Amino acid sequence: MELNEYQKAAVLDESPVCLVRANVGSGKTTVLIEKIRYFHEKKGVPLERMTILTFTNKAADEIGQRLQESGNNIGTFHSVAFHLLQEELPLEELGYAKEFEVCLPEEELQLAEQLIAEQKLKIKYKNRLQKRLEEFYAKGKTKDYKDDFLKLAELLTKEKKRQNKMSYEDLLKNTVLLLKRHPEFKRPAWIIIDEIQDCDERQLEMIQELKGPETRIFAVGDPNQVIYSWRGSVFNIFYRLKALYQAKELSLPVNYRSSGTILKAAARFQETGMALEGTREQGEKITIRNHYDPFQEALYLADKIKGMHAKGVPYEEIAIFYRLQSQSETLKKVFEEEKVSCWVSQKEDGQENTEKLENAVNLMTLHASKGLEFSHVFIIGVNNGLIPLNPKKEAEEEEERRLFYVGLTRAKESLELSYYTSPGPRVLPGPGRYLSYFPESLVNRTSALEMRDRKEAAEHLQNLKRMILEERENTFSSEPELAEAQKAEGEEIYKEADLTGENLRTETSFASRRVSHLKYGQGSVVSEDENTITVNFDDYGEKELLKAFSMLEEL
Repeated sequence: MELNEYQKAAVLDESPVCLVRANVGSGKTTVLIEKIRYFHEKKGVPLERMTILTFTNKAADEIGQRLQESGNNIGTFHSVAFHLLQEELPLEELGYAKEFEVCLPEEELQLAEQLIAEQKLKIKYKNRLQKRLEEFYAKGKTKDYKDDFLKLAELLTKEKKRQNKMSYEDLLKNTVLLLKRHPEFKRPAWIIIDEIQDCDERQLEMIQELKGPETRIFAVGDPNQVIYSWRGSVFNIFYRLKALYQAKELSLPVNYRSSGTILKAAARFQETGMALEGTREQGEKITIRNHYDPFQEALYLADKIKGMHAKGVPYEEIAIFYRLQSQSETLKKVFEEEKVSCWVSQKEDGQENTEKLENAVNLMTLHASKGLEFSHVFIIGVNNGLIPLNPKKEAEEEEERRLFYVGLTRAKESLELSYYTSPGPRVLPGPGRYLSYFPESLVNRTSALEMRDRKEAAEHLQNLKRMILEERENTFSSEPELAEAQKAEGEEIYKEADLTGENLRTETSFASRRVSHLKYGQGSVVSEDENTITVNFDDYGEKELLKAFSMLEEL
């Protein structure tokens, strides 16, 4: 295979520990595959003496297919840990039997809820219990809400062991524990890691314990694509590994994926100083389009995509990215009405299912787009309060910017960004601040043209709005579930910043208003508009509720 000079240097490097900073679209998987082949075929290292670690099953499958090999030493951190515990490490020492089962997140949550009921534990913010458990496992700590959470975590650990079950985090924790206890255990000759920037503290610990005195490490990743720090990703893993092992650093700066225009625009959102070198022509300008609201946009997109498809563009080469999963509802409904084949990426077991379907437009969150590429990309809702969300800390702002960078760099041929004049609650109207970063020489700014007769379009929009609102009311049995589903979206969403506008009153004007809620108890009204009311509950913190379902009583 023909490699460029940077790729060749990475493949042939024999440093004890080598870290490769790989730009988006720079062929990092190719380099990783060629590295394995080089040391296996040219240097005689048996494949079973290499441990190849990835962060998704999809990546592990791709590596296995390209190597035409399969083995328990190629896989995610969790699958490799599972094999080590079941086949190679003395698991009985920890009180488990070898035929243990993996406890999925939803099973663990059910188990936790049973223990809370049986032991009469006091747990605040029960709707955040799974997030608290994830945070506790990933970071070894969680916010202290002055409740029985730590006691619950202890009881949960004992109950899982009694049932001979391990959560995903238990797999890593127990592997690390046994590796520490048994320095005589035969370590691999090579540890090869894909997407190293996503490594969390527990995974870093597993790497450290797997590494023997003679073990070499080769890791590739992109610091500009750290978008899961709320899951516990290690801050500046490149710096940490360099400090731990005096690692050699190399780079893959050449991008083979995106047009020159897209790369120039994406460079404005990079955090590290590594230049984006492109190999493709400039290509067409980026479109920045204004829509009145998401319904009008969905109609526009349906017509636009049908036109593209009629000209020969396969549906599967088109993707629409958004910040929150709930944004897919309008698109899906309109596309069904307009007979546009589409597929929505959904969360499964805490992971985004991002397998591409043939002959369907891809609808997915920015988080889910990581690792994928499409010829034509639309990123919708680039309004402040959506893209980006309302971060209150600098680290959160940086992560929002990296997430947007990931979205931009999925596009190969064309990229279109949009914002709303009337975006809905908690989102500011007008172009989001990220749109001001784009040099005018790279963009075309335009408003969507009416695609239909105005009267027909208005009736169509009202029918769609009514249909979606009715579906929401039928889906959620109670207001707290609805409010939580809208706010959480299965993602880590930062606390909403206070918005000012025509429909919002100031916080001080509500200081004396006290209300009571059946589930959340008493609290003070923070703000309200014609549709929503925000209350700071004494025991549950701030909640935004839909007035129609709020069940609030004035005190």
